Amino acid sequence: MMPSKPLTVGVVGVTGAVGQEIIEVMANRKFPVSELKLFASARSAGKPMSTPFGELKIREFTLEDARACDVVFLAVSGDFALEWVPKLTENDGPLVIDNSSAYRCAAARGSMRTLAPAAPAAPRASNPRAAPTPAATTIACRS
Repeated sequence: MMPSKPLTVGVVGVTGAVGQEIIEVMANRKFPVSELKLFASARSAGKPMSTPFGELKIREFTLEDARACDVVFLAVSGDFALEWVPKLTENDGPLVIDNSSAYRCAAARGSMRTLAPAAPAAPRASNPRAAPTPAATTIACRS
C-alpha cells in the first residue's frame, strides 16, 4: 500500500552502497517523495550527489533535520542505530527503517522479541493513527 500523500524521506548513510540502493529502489518503485534529504558524516556534508530525484546536497546528520522527515531509512552501523533510533522515534518522531544488524530478528533461531507493539508494516506511511506510541514507529526487532 502506497502512502496517500508524498513524504519527506531521509536516508542516513547515502555515501555507502546500501544508502544508494535505497534511493534507487524508491525511484524504481515510484515511492511518493516530496523531499529527499541525504544524510552522511561531516566529511561528506555539502557535496553534491546525483540521484533519480535530482542533484542534491549531502547534509551532515543531525537529530533535528532527521526528525523533520516522515520516514528515515538508516543505512549505517548497528552502533549508530542503537544510539539514534530511540532519539529519532521518541515523542511521535518519524517512521524509522533500520537496515543495520542492530534490530534484526532472530526468527531463524526461533527466538524473536519485538521492540515495538504489534503494528502494521508501515504504520506512519499508510495510517498515522495506527502508530499511537513512539515505539511503534520503528520497524525493527532484536533478539
